[in-house]
Amino acid sequence: MINERLRNILLVTTVAAVIIMVLAVIALCYNIISITQLSEKKASLERESARLTKIIQQNEDEIEYRQSSEFIESYARDYLGMKYEDEEVYESNQ
Repeated sequence: MINERLRNILLVTTVAAVIIMVLAVIALCYNIISITQLSEKKASLERESARLTKIIQQNEDEIEYRQSSEFIESYARDYLGMKYEDEEVYESNQ
């Protein structure tokens, strides 16, 4: 009777341990998949951040250039037909 009772306790304990192990393996697999997906998302976001940073830098460079006297003079000559008082303008007939 005691032997059978110990055997039943051992069986229940073994079954419980196996169930816990299976659940732990399932949880581990789920976490590995989640980590992989999050790592891919992080890499994608880092690439997007680098691309946007490059665009921002290009836009800042363009703004800086358009605020320069070189651009303003060029724009005034090319689009507004302006010139300095002592400057002569030569146009080509192309």
